[in-house]
Amino acid sequence: MHDQQVKVLARGPIFKGLLTSNSVDILDQKFKDGILDYTHDELGSTVASIKELESNLTALTFKYLTSHDAMGSIIAGASSVEQLEENVRNYYTDISLDQIKSARDRVKNLEYNQHLK
Repeated sequence: MHDQQVKVLARGPIFKGLLTSNSVDILDQKFKDGILDYTHDELGSTVASIKELESNLTALTFKYLTSHDAMGSIIAGASSVEQLEENVRNYYTDISLDQIKSARDRVKNLEYNQHLK
């Protein structure tokens, strides 16, 4: 995508609420069986490890996405005005490129993440 200058759309970037301040509750409610290449325990450990770098997972997620040249748009759902306002605040929260890279290194299978700005 990067080489072809294709832009992507990130839909649902907070992953059913897992990448929010409610990550612990969401993990147990929605990811009991894990997801993708992660067991429930691996997912919990990974999220906890990333929270050590930056406790605001939503802000980190938005900055991670916008750090890619191929990112065209981010579509984050909100079921209330408060969630929408929180998403906007998180979008504008400063997160360093070093934090983004460190978080990326703690996640499985990210060979495609080599094109950070």
